[in-house]
Amino acid sequence: MASKKQLKKDIDKVVYEIVADCYSYMDLYPKEDHQPVENLAYKALDMQDDMLTKINTHQGRENPKDTKEYFNSIKKEFMEEAEKLFSEVDKYFKAKEEEK
Repeated sequence: MASKKQLKKDIDKVVYEIVADCYSYMDLYPKEDHQPVENLAYKALDMQDDMLTKINTHQGRENPKDTKEYFNSIKKEFMEEAEKLFSEVDKYFKAKEEEK
């Protein structure tokens, strides 16, 4: 596992991309109802807060194996949630493409 610092940076980058996609949609389609897409951006930010809290509150320094498993589980959980959010944003873009 990489360092906690790198994991935090990776989380920040992915969440930034999700939020950027949401705002790109809102810029491209200004006449649409943006509330669902805004909610996705807020979900991403909430997820970021939750993951960073989990990373920062871990106290298990006694057993390196347990610590590694703990951070790997955080990484796996984060990637699954991020994939769900990316696919939800993608659905909005695909729906607009099908309207054309």
